[in-house]
Amino acid sequence: MLYGQSLKSRLQELDGKSVSVHVIDVPWLMHFHIKNSHIWAAADFPLTDVTISGRLQGFLQLISGQQDPDTLFFHRKLNVEGDTETGVHIKNLLDALEFDWDTHFDSVLLPPLAAQAKKIRRKLRTDMPLKLFHKLLGDSPR
Repeated sequence: MLYGQSLKSRLQELDGKSVSVHVIDVPWLMHFHIKNSHIWAAADFPLTDVTISGRLQGFLQLISGQQDPDTLFFHRKLNVEGDTETGVHIKNLLDALEFDWDTHFDSVLLPPLAAQAKKIRRKLRTDMPLKLFHKLLGDSPR
């Protein structure tokens, strides 16, 4: 997922660290290991440097850009436990995260497939009912 993304260059600072993401109400627990500017899924990581946990709604607000990470962590919608320095660094990465789908498609797909993927993404983005999106986030449209 990080091909063509500026975030990839900032992962060097987290080399050798492990991170767990726990969505407590689903329940869903994922473990990742950062090595050589790549994020690798790990089947099991009994000791992680940092665990980010929270309810699905908080993660959806983070991913959608509806709430910034500082607000989500301050209001305890998302929690960080473990190594403080690593946790702050990850929070700062999340704060600066702007995923560039077009660049990603261009980096991992052949040009005709990348063009088609971008076209589908634009169509889904404009056709997705706003009510459904807000229902997933657990709030009402503004």
